[in-house]
Amino acid sequence: MSTEEKSAAPRSLAEALRVRDDVSLAALLRSRPDLITPVPTDLTQLATRAGTRASVVRALERLDRFALQTAEALAVAPDPASYGELLALMGGDEEDPVVAAALPRAAALLREQALVWGADDRLRLVRTARELLAPSPQHPSPTGLGPTVREATAGMSPGRIQEILTAVGLPSTHDSVSAVSALGALFADRRRMAALLAELPGESREVLARLMWGPPYGQVTHDPAAHLRALLDRGLLLPTAPGT
Repeated sequence: MSTEEKSAAPRSLAEALRVRDDVSLAALLRSRPDLITPVPTDLTQLATRAGTRASVVRALERLDRFALQTAEALAVAPDPASYGELLALMGGDEEDPVVAAALPRAAALLREQALVWGADDRLRLVRTARELLAPSPQHPSPTGLGPTVREATAGMSPGRIQEILTAVGLPSTHDSVSAVSALGALFADRRRMAALLAELPGESREVLARLMWGPPYGQVTHDPAAHLRALLDRGLLLPTAPGT
């Protein structure tokens, strides 16, 4: 994207709505009729109303399953995310052709309903939708995912984080920030992650398989069994609360 294109890119949902034509705005109001009760005075007010919790919940509830899954993927993707990143999350390593064929319609629907704005290289899910759909350290989200590595390690001691790095075969670092970044990079690398999982006992992999489909939380005792300890030592299970 050129410098001129970047400067012309919308910086907010309100700016994105201002460049819509009448047909596009009419489609938005038909799909989300609560936005015109009462009639907004201008597009800034329309954008504000489109981002309120009550309105976003209604819009999400009306989505078909695939469009909702697309919104959920954007909730856990980088902000902003490119269309390619979204496709990778939805289509998997093999880029499922059925998903690839259906995704443009779902992305267009989310844009039409002002749940997503921005160009294909800078897709943004509206903040309220991200807050509703993204997981947190305390609560799983509708995606069935748990918190990010950075969130889950926020209260962990620096020494414990370094122990995890050693257990997964990574070099130690001088600070917790770089340690968490290194661990996150490992978990995002499918090839290295597959090798790490292959080293685990079968019982450990069974635990991960159960958690994978949600809820992503479980209880552990003060003295976890060996197959759970193997996951804890490698940071594949991270504490969110005592015993959880």
